[in-house]
Amino acid sequence: MTTALLETRALGLDLSGRTIVDNVHIQVVPGELVGLVGPNGAGKSTLVRLLAGLLRPTHGSVVLQGQPIDRIPRRERSRLIGYVPQDTRIDFPLSVEQVVLLGRHAHRSGLVVDSAHDYALAAAALERVGLPHLRDRAVSSLSGGERQLVMLARAICGEPKLLLLDEPVSALDLRHQLHALAITRDVIGNGAGGIAVLHDLNLAARFCDRILVMQGGKVRADGDPTVVLAPSLLRDAYGVGVAVRPDDLVDCPSVVAVRHAHPRRLAVAGQGVSLVRVLAALFRHGCLDVTVITPAESESGRFAAELGFDVVAPSAWSNAEHDAIETLVVGHPPFIVRGARWRLGDAPSIDEVIAVLHEHARDGTEPGGPAGHPGPTRLIAAGRAVNHTTEVST
Repeated sequence: MTTALLETRALGLDLSGRTIVDNVHIQVVPGELVGLVGPNGAGKSTLVRLLAGLLRPTHGSVVLQGQPIDRIPRRERSRLIGYVPQDTRIDFPLSVEQVVLLGRHAHRSGLVVDSAHDYALAAAALERVGLPHLRDRAVSSLSGGERQLVMLARAICGEPKLLLLDEPVSALDLRHQLHALAITRDVIGNGAGGIAVLHDLNLAARFCDRILVMQGGKVRADGDPTVVLAPSLLRDAYGVGVAVRPDDLVDCPSVVAVRHAHPRRLAVAGQGVSLVRVLAALFRHGCLDVTVITPAESESGRFAAELGFDVVAPSAWSNAEHDAIETLVVGHPPFIVRGARWRLGDAPSIDEVIAVLHEHARDGTEPGGPAGHPGPTRLIAAGRAVNHTTEVST
C-alpha cells in the first residue's frame, strides 16, 4: 500500500465563532492529483491554507510525509510544498524571473545568492508555462492570467513534493487552462502529489484522479470522478440542476448545469426517443422537480437519471400518492397511466410546451383557463392545439 504524502486527521478551523472547516479527513499519495470542488464559501481555500501550514487549525492535524506539519521547520516545509494562492497580486517591484526564483529560496542557506542551477530551473519553469519572453518584465505589469502562470512556474521551480493550487486556472483562457493542468499532471507524474481547487467540474473530471466535494466546511464526497460527480449530490451542493453524462471524446464524465427556473412539480410518463426529447427540453428550461415514469433500465430511464430526475417504474407509480403533481404522458408508452392531465404526441417543438408551462407557472393559472378552473387544458404541439383530459389511458 502506498504511504500517504499528505494526511489530515479530524481537521477543523473555527473563526469568529463560525466553523469554517469541519472534521476533514483526507489523504493524498504520490502520483495523485485531487480536485477540490464545491460552492463559494464552502471552505476550500481555507482548507488549502491549512494544508500549506499558513493557518493553525482549531482541531485535528495535518501530517506531511509522516510528520505533523507544525513540527516541520518552515524552510523544510517550503521545500516540500509548492503553493499557488488564489490572489496572485505582487506589490513588490520584482521581475518575472525574480518571482520564479523565489521558488528556490528555501533551497538556499543564509545569504547565498541564486546559483546557476537555480537560474536554469527558473528558465526551464518559464519555458514550461510558455512565458520565457516575459522574463525581464515587471510582474506588476502582467495580466491576471499571466501572473497565474508565473506563480505556477514559481511553484514547480522549487521541485516540491506536494502542489497546493488554489484556483490555478481561474484567469486563464481555454488553451492556457489545458496547458497549466497538463503541466500539473506532468509534475504529479514524476512522483509529487497535489490538490487543486477548481470551479470547472469538467476540468476536474478530466485531469484529477479523485475529487473531493466540499459544502459548509465539510467534505461531502471523496472518490473517483465517475462516482462523485452524481447529479443529486451536485444539485444539493450547488443548488442548480446538474446533468452528468459519459463523454466518449475525453473518456470522463461531462457536467452541464442549469438554473432552477420552474417551481412546479411534474411527472412525465413515456418511453423512447419522444420521452428523451421532452426530458431534455424540461432540463434545458430549468424544470427540475421532475419524476419520470418509465422503466429504469430503458434508454429513457438511464437518460432521466443522468439529468438527476427521479425515475419510478410504471408498476410502482400510484397517482393517488401524487395528487399534487401534474402528470404528462408523452407518446404511446406500453403501459397505463391513470389520472394524467396532459397528453403530448410526438411534438417537433417541445420548446412551445415549455413556454406554456412557464407562462402559467408565473401567473398561477391553469393552461387554457383562469386560476382554479377545472376544465380541459391546452398545450401547443406539432403546430396544433392538443386538448387534455382529466384521465389518460394508453
